[in-house]
Amino acid sequence: MGAPTQMNGIVKAVPSGDTVVIMGVDASRGPPPEKMLTLSGISAPRLASRNAQTTDQPGAWDARQFLRKAAIGQRVQSPNTTPPTHTPTPVPHPVPHPVP
Repeated sequence: MGAPTQMNGIVKAVPSGDTVVIMGVDASRGPPPEKMLTLSGISAPRLASRNAQTTDQPGAWDARQFLRKAAIGQRVQSPNTTPPTHTPTPVPHPVPHPVP
C-alpha cells in the first residue's frame, strides 16, 4: 500500500447522505484534484440508481439534502485514507483431554 494521503479542499458535491466529493485548492498544474470520501460510521439510505430499476430507500433524499446543506462549500481536510492494519488475535483452541 502507498503512503497515507491527506487533502485540503472544499466540499464540491454530496452524491449521497454518507459521501462527499472534495475538490483540492491547488489548481497550479491543471484542474484541481478531487477525492470522493465515504464518511466512517454512517450508513445512509441508498438513492435510486439512474441505470437500475430501483427506487430511493425511505429517507435517502432527506439524508442527502441534510448533508448537502451542511457541507457544500465548506473548507475541509480529509483524514489519512490508508486503512489501519489489522492483526487477527489468535483464538486458543481447547486441548482435548484423553478419555479413560
